Amino acid sequence: MVVTLAGVLFVLTVTWVVLQSLAVRMLRAGTGNGIQDMLDLLRLLKLLLLLRRRLLLICAERQLLKRGLLLGQLQERLWRLGLEVGLRPGSSGLLNLYYRPLRTTDYDALKAVHRDLFPIDYEEIFFRKAVVGEDRVFSWVAVHSEYGVEHLVGFVTARLVYLYECDPVDRTALGLASHALDGHSSVYVLTLGVVPGCRHCGVAKALLRLVGQHAARLRCRAIFLHVISYNDAAMRLYGGAGYQAMARLPNFYHLSTGRQPNPEQSWY
Repeated sequence: MVVTLAGVLFVLTVTWVVLQSLAVRMLRAGTGNGIQDMLDLLRLLKLLLLLRRRLLLICAERQLLKRGLLLGQLQERLWRLGLEVGLRPGSSGLLNLYYRPLRTTDYDALKAVHRDLFPIDYEEIFFRKAVVGEDRVFSWVAVHSEYGVEHLVGFVTARLVYLYECDPVDRTALGLASHALDGHSSVYVLTLGVVPGCRHCGVAKALLRLVGQHAARLRCRAIFLHVISYNDAAMRLYGGAGYQAMARLPNFYHLSTGRQPNPEQSWY
């Protein structure tokens, strides 16, 4: 004999209805062994009502959990296959995304995703400044939340820099070489990335908008960055977000991790 939760709930409901009907009859007829019997019956009714409510909650939780597990399994499979989910951030579909500043608890995840996405090994101090917000560094992450567990799926790190700190080559390319502008501020985008399974959903553009809004509040003269020459996807992204290519800097990046497209080439 298999006892199911639905069966128990049905029996409990029937019992509660019968006892409730009996209590009403006793009250009307004045039968029973006095007030104590009536109080005992009311306590039993209250207990049965609490049990019934609890079982209803358990049934509802099981249904939600079943649906949630199916959804989570599908999401995990999509990520493993590397398929692109064409949904907007924050939509009610598979990508339950939201954006927030980096936290110290994001340190390990941020470091791991940087290694997965970039052919550069960033120093520990870079990640510490990013999660703490030291040295005028500010950052945001795109987070996928599933059953209270956060998964970092996108990030942007940037730094407020004054023009007198910038390389003269960069200032010339930006048209901001005048020393009269030395005290003016700008924003330099350090890193931007989105995990493969969440690309083409507008995550990167949303992160860039956050940078742009922050720069506007600070009244910065420019937002600038460097892109490695072979990263055509990144250049298309920035172009679509309103950025313009101002100059080509040969041998700007020196890569020695072996994760670059051509391990025998170290300068790009």
